[in-house]
Amino acid sequence: LGGQLRHADIVSFKWPMRDYKDYLIRKVRESPGITLHLSTEITPAELDAEGFEAVLAAVGSQPLKPPIPGADRDNVHFAVDILGHEEGLGKNIVLIGGGEIGVETGIHLARLGHRVTVLEMTDALAREALRGHYYSMIREAWEAEENFSFVLSATCTGITPEGAEYRDADGALHVIPADDILLSAGMRANTAEALRYGAAGPYFRAIGDCQKAASVQQAVRSAYTAARAL
Repeated sequence: LGGQLRHADIVSFKWPMRDYKDYLIRKVRESPGITLHLSTEITPAELDAEGFEAVLAAVGSQPLKPPIPGADRDNVHFAVDILGHEEGLGKNIVLIGGGEIGVETGIHLARLGHRVTVLEMTDALAREALRGHYYSMIREAWEAEENFSFVLSATCTGITPEGAEYRDADGALHVIPADDILLSAGMRANTAEALRYGAAGPYFRAIGDCQKAASVQQAVRSAYTAARAL
């Protein structure tokens, strides 16, 4: 249980998210009204045969692979997939995508001793992070890390055996040497997977990330409103 929130067990500074995840899991396990099946797949026909009055699909999302030449090389990984497997990475890391997930992953790796360079297409890091307390906290964290650096307004043009190529805001081409390249270019909702179950009950709703790639807050709200409508 936990889905994409399971990374909070690995990243030390994500302990509030870990505690929230553990709270939700505990509530699911303790509730007498919930029957839980783990390691279980079910087809739409099998689900329909159960005769449920409502079906809520929460099958999540998956990382996007940007159309960058060389993105299929063996040393290219999705950022979300390396958490818990950091020992297999080299010393020098280029992280493509400076959103909230990319920045948090970069800080995590920098604290483990890797030298991390983040390439971000826009003019700001972690643009979608909540302003106020959290954005200030994450900014202080990356500014405190000697092993963390970034380039803004940078467009990655290719991945080579030497590292990552990018163009800066002026159009000049640069190469950053890297042992491994991590991709953090957003998430794609598993909408088609969710809609397979659309006819498995009189009432159907896709909730969370399979409806639209979203923040934790947005995903929880979509689930809450769907449950309230039952």
